[in-house]
Formats: sequence, C-alpha cells, structure tokens
Amino acid sequence: MGTNMRITDPQWPALREAARRILRLKEIKIIIPTEYHSITNEMILGLGEKQPSRLTFPQITEGTAIAVEMLTLEEELDGRIIQISHNEPDSDILWINGDNILWLDIIDACEELLFAGYPGCVGCGGPNSEQKWNEFNQRIVTRNISHR
Repeated sequence: MGTNMRITDPQWPALREAARRILRLKEIKIIIPTEYHSITNEMILGLGEKQPSRLTFPQITEGTAIAVEMLTLEEELDGRIIQISHNEPDSDILWINGDNILWLDIIDACEELLFAGYPGCVGCGGPNSEQKWNEFNQRIVTRNISHR
C-alpha cells in the first residue's frame, strides 16, 4: 500500500512512533488531503474493532499537508504533534521528512500495531516503544540523510 519503508530506513523509528501516537492518544485531529480519507477511515474503523473500550476516535479534516494535532493536552503533548513535510517544523513536533505518500506507511504501521495488540500489550509496539520519544536524536539522523 505505502512505500514499504523498511526497518533499516533511518526514518523508520519516526514512522513507527507516529503510528503509536495515533493509536494511543485519544483526542487527535488528522489533517490529510482528500485522497487519503477513505484509507484513514478504514484504519479508524479498525481502532473501534481492536480497541472496543475506546470512547473517542481521531477526527479527519481536509488539508494539503499531512499533520496530526492534539485537540486537548495529553501526555504533555499539545498542538501539532506529527508532520510529514520537506520543511523542518518546530522541535516539539515529530517530523517525517518526505512526501504525503508516507502517510500510507503510517497507516500500514497502525494496522500492524493494532493487529499485534498495541497499545494494550507490553513490548508489542516495537523497539524503544516503551521509552520516551527523542525527537532531538531523530532530527540528527533525518538531517544527515537529507543532505546526501
């Protein structure tokens, strides 16, 4: 479906963290172009099936660039929390450097994690999923691959 980003890709950890946030956080808004609405709605329906106790679901709104925003403060996260773009955002935003097509990889990662039982399981979120995300270190990696 997506670009099939491999685990060896330097941006893979950021992509997986984005998926974990989408599945774990309750009050989020997903801003995406129209062509991604259908596939995103399917993933959100999967949330309802795999997380039956969940009471709130991501809202989808129209936008040209892809981003995820918090509607209320949760886990010390507020405002924009994920962005796919070629322009580096503020350092408190999880940045995936690239084109909108990477959204399909995030959807794939969401579906894989849901199938594994995330977030209701310990360790099924993948490597480092139990640790606090370090955007600073990931930006160093991302900048290095951008300058090749």
